[in-house]
Amino acid sequence: MGKQSHDENLSQRLYQALVDDYPDHVAGERPVHAVGIGATGYFVPSTVASKFSVAEQFEGPQVPVTVRFSNGSGSPVERDAELDVRGLATKFHLASGRTADLIMITLSVFFADTPDTFLGFAAAGDPKPVAAESWWAKLMDKLQLRPPATPPDPELPESGAVGVLAYANRHLAARAGTVAALMLVTPTSYARAKYHAIHTFKLTDANGVVRYARFAWEPVAGVHPPEAGEKLPDEYLQAELRARLQQAPARFVLRMSLAGQGDDLSNPARVWDTTRTRVVMGELFLTGLVEDQIADCERLSFNPTRVVPGFECSGDPVLEARGRAYEYSCNLRGGSGCPVGGDR
Repeated sequence: MGKQSHDENLSQRLYQALVDDYPDHVAGERPVHAVGIGATGYFVPSTVASKFSVAEQFEGPQVPVTVRFSNGSGSPVERDAELDVRGLATKFHLASGRTADLIMITLSVFFADTPDTFLGFAAAGDPKPVAAESWWAKLMDKLQLRPPATPPDPELPESGAVGVLAYANRHLAARAGTVAALMLVTPTSYARAKYHAIHTFKLTDANGVVRYARFAWEPVAGVHPPEAGEKLPDEYLQAELRARLQQAPARFVLRMSLAGQGDDLSNPARVWDTTRTRVVMGELFLTGLVEDQIADCERLSFNPTRVVPGFECSGDPVLEARGRAYEYSCNLRGGSGCPVGGDR
């Protein structure tokens, strides 16, 4: 089997494994991050951004953008109060007519170090019936000073959590991402969460100097989790964003962390040293919602491998696998903007 056939097969298997994690998934929609809302605005590069990269999005003075905020689940039901990964996908509309994407999530580290591990992790999330804890297990919890298990949710009788935790226990590479997911908090606003690009990207400056870096969107309004004891409704994030944008733009700073000696450039499951040099590369201003949410947001294709010269993929095999799976999904749902190279 040739490399292209192997990659296509992996993309299909990965897509199907993700879809299988959500029994109520709707055909023709995204396999994950199914619930989302689009916004428009612009990106203003910092005065130093062009010194690190010749990529068009850092030339300025302003670059129009379309973004999509989302919940991580592949379910079509808007369950905003649940513990979940949130997403912020950004599409830069460049002066040359091309586009560049930057996809981020609220996890700071990924679940997998290889495409095969990613596939195994996704398959492990296949939901199984959740049984109530037995009296014996409850007694052992008390004797070992452990908190009791969470009782089954009548509205969600099946869960993939047990399989995911078991997979993480068997695979070291999946543990950091699993722990990070368990430590997530539900945001009070899409505009008050921090988002991470997960992967490392290759930057080239005007002199041909190459640097490697990771990126994050940091909310200017600050990260704001719920107050202790605050109960959030099932549907509030989209309504909150609508109300917020009617008052003022939602703003994010794009911060870059430069790779240092010993940092793994091709493993998104590896945490970097937090003492690395950080650089502000610009600021994002979101000024309103996308007028046609279906045509100009839900049908729109975002892809983590849609990059331009000066800001390129690092050779991370998980990034490449994700890119191909995104493209496979885009083709299945008739999304606009695929294949990835179609606008180049």
